Amino acid sequence: MQMATAGNLGDSFRIPKKNFKENGEELQEQASLENSGRREKKSHSEASPKEDRERKRRRKASQWDVRKLPWEQTERDPNVNRSAYSVGGLDFSALSQYLIPVAPSSQPNTQQATKHARRLYVGNLPSDVTESEVAEFFNSALYLTKGVDVPGDPVQSVYLNLEKRFAFIELNSAAEAAAAIQMDGVLFRGMSLRMRRPNDYNPNIHAPVYPPVGFDPSALGIVSTQVPDGPDKVFIGGIPYNLTEDQIKEILSSYGPLNAFNLVKDPTTGLSKGYAFFQYKDPSIVDAAVKGLNGMTMGDKTLTVRRASQVSSGSVEPGQSFSPTVRYPTRILELRNMVEPEELVDDEEYEDIVEDIREESAKYGEVTEVKIPRPSKTDEANPPGLGKVFVSFKTVADAEKAFAALTGRRFAGKSVIANYYDEERYNNGIL
Repeated sequence: MQMATAGNLGDSFRIPKKNFKENGEELQEQASLENSGRREKKSHSEASPKEDRERKRRRKASQWDVRKLPWEQTERDPNVNRSAYSVGGLDFSALSQYLIPVAPSSQPNTQQATKHARRLYVGNLPSDVTESEVAEFFNSALYLTKGVDVPGDPVQSVYLNLEKRFAFIELNSAAEAAAAIQMDGVLFRGMSLRMRRPNDYNPNIHAPVYPPVGFDPSALGIVSTQVPDGPDKVFIGGIPYNLTEDQIKEILSSYGPLNAFNLVKDPTTGLSKGYAFFQYKDPSIVDAAVKGLNGMTMGDKTLTVRRASQVSSGSVEPGQSFSPTVRYPTRILELRNMVEPEELVDDEEYEDIVEDIREESAKYGEVTEVKIPRPSKTDEANPPGLGKVFVSFKTVADAEKAFAALTGRRFAGKSVIANYYDEERYNNGIL
C-alpha cells in the first residue's frame, strides 16, 4: 500500500488563498455592518425628544401638478437648424434662446442677444391665413403708424400654427416690437388680433425699450384688448353669453369711441364669462356712460356698470345684493375641489397644505392671507366654508393673475375650480 507523502498531504489539504481572502473580507464586512447597525441604533436611542420631533416633522412634497418650463412650451422656430442643437438625440433648439451667446470677438451678437425682445405672439388669427399675409400686414401697419426703426421690411420671420390660430413674428429691432405690441386689438380680415410677449420674455435683462419716435397707432383705429388700471377703467357685468365682442363694443361706443376693451373668457373653452372691462378715449364721458348703461335690461340679463375701482373696493349701491362668488375680479379667490375635511384634522398636515397653497399663489402676486376652514374637533356643527380654500391678495391685479394661472390646475390629483369672492362678505367672516 502506497503511503501519501508529506508533500502530497499538504497539497491535498491546502486552503486556497483566494477563498480564504474572500471569506475573510466577507466576515470583516459583516462585522462592520453589525457595528454600524449598533452605532445607529445607539444614536437613535440617545437622540433628544426635540430631535425626534424634528426628524418626524418633515415637509411633505408639494401636491400641485408639475407645470412645463417656459422652453418646453415655446414653439420651435422653423428657421433654426435642428442639427445644430442636437446632441446625443436631445434637441436643444428650444433652449437656445436662454443661452448667452459667446462672441468670438469683443463685438456682441446684437441680433441674437435681442431676439427675445424682438419676438411677439399674435393670437386670434383667421384659420386660413398664410405666413406671407401676416408678414405683409405687419410690414404695412408699421409703415403706416411710423413704427419702422431700421430700413427694410420690419418683419424678419413668421412661424404660424394654423391649428391653434396663432403666430410668432420676429422683427428687425426691439423698438419695432415695442411698437407692434401696441397694435393689440387691430383688425385683420375682421378678426381682432391679440398681441402679447412670448412666455420666455424677461423685461428685467435689458433697459426699457420704446417705439420709434413719431409712432402713432391711432392711424389704425385700434381698440386695445389691454385695459390699463386707473380711475377711468370701467367694469360691465351681466352680459348675455351669446353677444359677440363687436356687439358689446357697439353698445358701449354709443357714448363715445373706445380706447380699450377686454371681454373676459374662460381660458379652457374660450367662451364669454359674462363680464368685461373697457376704457373710453375721452374720460369725461365715463359718468354719463355708467349712468345710462347700468341697470339696462338685455333679454333675461341686467347690466351692472360702474368704475372698476368701485368694484374692487367692494362698494355696492344701497339695496343691491351680491352672491358670495362674484363675476367680477376681487382681491379674494375662492378655490374649490382641493381639500377634504379629513385632511385638515391633523395640525401638521393642515400646516403643510396651507404653506403649499401660499407658496404657489405667491408666484403670481403678494398674498396677504390663506384661510382654510377646518372641521370641528368637538360635536359642534362644522364651520361654513368647509372644503374651500380662500386666498387673499394685496391687489386685484395679483388676484387676476392667480385666477388665470390656477384655474384648471391639479392639486392632489384634483382639478382646481377658482372663483372670485365678495370682499365685504370675506372681511365680515361670511364664508
